[in-house]
Amino acid sequence: MQKNKAPALAAEARFPATRRALGDDDFARLCADSKNRSLPDTLRKDPAWASVMRKMPWLADVAAMEQMAHAAIADAPLPALDPAGLEEAAREPMELSLHLQPHVKLLRSEWDIPAIWQGLANGNLPQNPRAADSFTVVYNSGGNAAVWSVSEAAYILLENLQSSPNFALAAAPALRADNSFALDRFLAMLVQQQLLA
Repeated sequence: MQKNKAPALAAEARFPATRRALGDDDFARLCADSKNRSLPDTLRKDPAWASVMRKMPWLADVAAMEQMAHAAIADAPLPALDPAGLEEAAREPMELSLHLQPHVKLLRSEWDIPAIWQGLANGNLPQNPRAADSFTVVYNSGGNAAVWSVSEAAYILLENLQSSPNFALAAAPALRADNSFALDRFLAMLVQQQLLA
């Protein structure tokens, strides 16, 4: 039995909310079932976990956020773009290229994952949470994982910047999603939080 719990002990520090939601025994079983794939993938794709996912349909996304937090801490930041660098780069807005830091991770969910995670961190198992789209940015902030809930337009911008640094191409769909999106203020926040390289 101790051998079966070894993977769980290794994963416990990285997935505390997932462990709290499942309980120790089921978490140990999940870790044992996840030898060849991630915990979130096992929850989503392994038929053995379908009944758990029916009861807690948000659980794979909680595990994904915890996995992203661990990955964000492991990814070293590049030199950050400062306000002067952004001003210089913005002189030709149609040719502006912005690169997200490699430690920036994005999670879109049909559930308010940051709120569910916070509840689990406080020892509260969610009781019948309502579906609510969430757009979450997980990043390395001074060696700690930070979680930032953003609007859908902000998420679309960041998702597009991860695919291509072309700012004009990334901004257009974000502005289509929300034509009142304060792009300039959001860029200032990205620079302030050192999420651009």
